[in-house]
Formats: sequence, C-alpha cells, structure tokens
Amino acid sequence: MSRAAGRGPAAGTEGSWRRPAPPGTAFSAADPHAGAQVMYYGGDLVEAALAVVPAASWYAATGRARTRRRRADGSTGRRAAAGAPTGH
Repeated sequence: MSRAAGRGPAAGTEGSWRRPAPPGTAFSAADPHAGAQVMYYGGDLVEAALAVVPAASWYAATGRARTRRRRADGSTGRRAAAGAPTGH
C-alpha cells in the first residue's frame, strides 16, 4: 500500500502550484496560482450545475404533470387555513 492511500485523490499535490515553471515555458509565477483558483472555484460552479440539472429534470417530469392534473381537476392546490370555513 502506498503512503498516499486514504488521503484522497489530491494526495501529494497540496501546493504543487508553488513550484517554479519548467524551463522553457512562458508561465509567470502567478499563472499556476491563478489556474488553481479557477479550478477550485470553477468546481463549485460545476457542482451547482450538477445539482440543478437533476432537479430541473425531476420538476419537468413530476411537477408539471402534477400541475396539469390539478388544473384538469379544477383544484388550485391550495389548502384552507386552519379554522377557515370549507364551503360545505
């Protein structure tokens, strides 16, 4: 078993953006740091999108069908307040 086992997928990469760029490349010292920040915060956007897509597809499949059924039944889907007359 390796020493990095159990430390997660980024084991050994903490601060790898601090290393100098390889010789012959045109990176400034700030470029790798900026790239790391883009990946970090960009990952949050991707995670949010991955939460929205299933929720939107669920709503399209069930929420809209439920609304169509209520309209067909003549129901508004609202509940009467406690103690309010029900009209019977």
